[in-house]
Amino acid sequence: MSTKPRRLKPNVKRALWLITVLLLAGLFKWRANLIATTLTPAPQLTQSDTKAKPTAAQVKATLKQQWTKQLAKTPNLPVSIAVTSKQYHFTLAMNNHKASAHTTASIVKVAMLAQLLHQHAQHHTTLTETERAAATGAIKHSNNADANTLYHAIGQGQGLTSLFSSLKMTQSRAYASGWVSTTTTASDQLILLNEIFGDGTYLTAKSKAYIKDLMQHVAADQNWGISAGSRDFALKNGWRLNGHNNTWIVNSIGEIGSGDDSATIAILTDQNSGLKTGIAQVEKLAKLTGDTLNLPASRN
Repeated sequence: MSTKPRRLKPNVKRALWLITVLLLAGLFKWRANLIATTLTPAPQLTQSDTKAKPTAAQVKATLKQQWTKQLAKTPNLPVSIAVTSKQYHFTLAMNNHKASAHTTASIVKVAMLAQLLHQHAQHHTTLTETERAAATGAIKHSNNADANTLYHAIGQGQGLTSLFSSLKMTQSRAYASGWVSTTTTASDQLILLNEIFGDGTYLTAKSKAYIKDLMQHVAADQNWGISAGSRDFALKNGWRLNGHNNTWIVNSIGEIGSGDDSATIAILTDQNSGLKTGIAQVEKLAKLTGDTLNLPASRN
């Protein structure tokens, strides 16, 4: 007795057909992805991917090496340099002579203005019009007559001594002969600069902003020195002829870079054969520093 094959119901046929189509589609898609994965080359690492960012210790060691190499070119020229890097969180100082103190020349004008602003804050007063004009002339144009006004306003040498004592600038000295004879070190200047550009409490935020603004907008003929280290800078330069041997004192202090990548820097030099020679020495050191700290657009 024969039995007829059992026929599937139409709805079951449709379901089986749909499942078969889906399985085949999935198989084809899996195979296509497998082929694409096999044929696609592995991504190539760029130089920036493979080159790790240097550590603070590495940057500090490189900077020390760069400074040493540059100072070795002029062994008889007294030079002191110090820098504090906000980006790498280190301070480095170096001098190539035993007597580390230098005559400030006009960089002391920043200290005088800082002390005057501190005194006004203590007495809850503000700069007079005369003092404000003197501050602009002394910082932006390095005018000595305006510096004299600031010097007398702070109580002359006593005012500077008070600043040095309060900020623990232990290697800085004021003398009775006037502000032109003040002596300091690169490390002491960093203390002052870090007060102005950092989180110190000797100056109010408004006073800091005022000094920084003046130092960021010096006259065109004052735009040399540490400005070689970055397109972003705030500075005060000082220069003076040594009458006894016709050599030059050339100093430059301030901030290079901006924000969290910035650095405060002080470069003090003496016994330069000429003003241009001293400026060139300062700018070589400033550019080496800016380049090593990878500050934005160090100028040539």
